[in-house]
Amino acid sequence: MLKIIILLLIIGILVVRGLWIMYNNRNVNFLLLSFFLVATAFQYSFIIITGAKNYNGGGTLGPDVRITVAIILLFIVLPYFKSKFDSFKKNKWVNVIYLLCAISFINPYNISYISTLTFVVFFVSHIFLFEFFYSFLNKEQLIKGIYDALFMLCIIQFPLAICFPLLGIHSVTVPFQDDAELLATRHGQRDGAVGTFQHPGFLSFFVLIASCFFLACYLKKYNKLPSLGIIVLNTFTLILTYSRTAYLVYIFDLSAVYFFYKNAAKPILSLLNIIRFILPVSLIILWVIFYSPLSDNFLDSNIDEMADVRLVFFAIALDAFKISPIIGVGLNAHRDFIRHHSSLVTALSYDPFFFNNPIHNVHLVVLVETGLIGFILWIIFLLTSVFKAKNDIANKKNEILSLSHIGVIIAVVAYGMTGWAPFSLTMLPIIFFFTFFTIKYRGI
Repeated sequence: MLKIIILLLIIGILVVRGLWIMYNNRNVNFLLLSFFLVATAFQYSFIIITGAKNYNGGGTLGPDVRITVAIILLFIVLPYFKSKFDSFKKNKWVNVIYLLCAISFINPYNISYISTLTFVVFFVSHIFLFEFFYSFLNKEQLIKGIYDALFMLCIIQFPLAICFPLLGIHSVTVPFQDDAELLATRHGQRDGAVGTFQHPGFLSFFVLIASCFFLACYLKKYNKLPSLGIIVLNTFTLILTYSRTAYLVYIFDLSAVYFFYKNAAKPILSLLNIIRFILPVSLIILWVIFYSPLSDNFLDSNIDEMADVRLVFFAIALDAFKISPIIGVGLNAHRDFIRHHSSLVTALSYDPFFFNNPIHNVHLVVLVETGLIGFILWIIFLLTSVFKAKNDIANKKNEILSLSHIGVIIAVVAYGMTGWAPFSLTMLPIIFFFTFFTIKYRGI
């Protein structure tokens, strides 16, 4: 009930702001985009088809088909739609995912077609919504909407992170996500801020993406001082998640975004550039691990246990891949496949954790669910995204979105090696969003 009250409060604030903006004869369309991003981060949705009863199935999106904010907004923005769909022309990656969806539905190794349907409904609804946004928002309004939403979300996360874990007020983890209170303590092992999210890893990944966007805004002098202030605020929020991987990725990712901005017109892979980037970043990371006030998180902790968990997931993924190496086991269906082939887990561990959680590596998720076909396309997508964004920056075009997208891709690559947060219900729409619109405005 409290979560609904919060949603109504957000809507009320946006309505009041919208009326004020219209009173001053300015465009309010960016507020719809802002609402989408805010509501997505709060993960407002409800189940219409249950894909798995009495067990955790599906993949990173779960087994259940949901009505999400994207689907509801599709009907709200329908009257604003002005142009023809053209995602088939510019966003080739969209067509690739449609192809992988089709393969998944005829895949004999797919144990749960409902789980794959969950992904299809999720993906198609977001792509259609983005097309609708594209039809009535220009690039300036788009960036304004992103800034509005991420600024608001980052402001909200900071006091919640202060309340828990710093002040130990567990109640602030309750209103937003199911099981957040339990997951905020990582099942009693380590406390960490969750903000409005379900797990410290989700908040960490959100902070990574948001900080890359605000760094891009700062570098391009778009709301320069507020952007710098939010980056500082996000740094403190990230520290309170106690996510070791996120600390290191944060340093690497923001350094990479700055490096691409300063060196976009030069060959990035030159020996001199590699030395100029890798050496100082490595020294900073080594200082954080061994000499900084945060070093206890790395040296006096359960890091060995967590490494063992990742190794078990790696072995499970490798065995699952061997069963269907070419086309995988179906989009968003790897947990159903692992449960059906229980020997994949019991041969390594009897811990139910490995049945009830997605594989803790998004690259392995891609490999297992889509096979070599999908994995090769995934690597091509990651590399081409960075290099094409670099070209736009070098040509002084679409710089804020291109810099942000480079940050998003690096965050997915690096943080995704140890967790599945990038492919979660709250984070995957944001990845789709930046990818879609960066490509839409490429060269503009």
